[in-house]
Amino acid sequence: RTTHGTAVAVDACRYFAALIVGAIGGATKEQLLSPRYSNLPGYWDEHPLHPTIAAIADGSFKRKSAAEIRGTSYVAESLEAALWAFQQSNDFRTGCLLAVNLGDDADTTAAIFGQLAGAFYGESAIPRDWRERLARKPILDRMAESLFQYAFHSTPIHETRAANNRKELDKVMAHASGDAITAIRMVRGEDAEIGVMASMSGGAMHEQSTYEHFVLLLRIEAGLRMPDMDRPGR
Repeated sequence: RTTHGTAVAVDACRYFAALIVGAIGGATKEQLLSPRYSNLPGYWDEHPLHPTIAAIADGSFKRKSAAEIRGTSYVAESLEAALWAFQQSNDFRTGCLLAVNLGDDADTTAAIFGQLAGAFYGESAIPRDWRERLARKPILDRMAESLFQYAFHSTPIHETRAANNRKELDKVMAHASGDAITAIRMVRGEDAEIGVMASMSGGAMHEQSTYEHFVLLLRIEAGLRMPDMDRPGR
């Protein structure tokens, strides 16, 4: 809603979320692609979709050929294209290639398709060589596992996150410039470490990116706060 707050964009997400929930819950493809699918009967009657998205939810993609489908960056067309690829295929690989080969904004179309198809077919259905070549795969694996654990409350994820954040913080502080850390500690004391840990609580990033990001954060904050040190009485 912050960056794409139009009714079409919001309702595309609402409808797509319903499909994801259904796919994870074990709905068949026929059920998912039935008119205005929802796992809550009558939901769209009580909370209507924007007409543009309602037309897609009614199955507009089923009546179009590949030449009529456009995988552009416009949310409605991207959603329709992804659903077309999902409906036209019976496995992850075939559908993903259909989505990509539509051209235009191919990565967006494939990303939308991949979310639904991944939820529907499962991880094992994604070609092994595709999975093994994912950029930053270890991080994605950890994030996926954390989401799974959090969803099913199988482990106290916040405790694991706190421990990981402390390790990351130690590395960041070791790599940051001495002047930046000294300046921040003079102004904020031990709160500097707490603040960095809090900003890291959203999840781990690539190790080198983490170093660079928070070293920059420390230096920027030091630069902003240093002029205060020149004021009388400081």
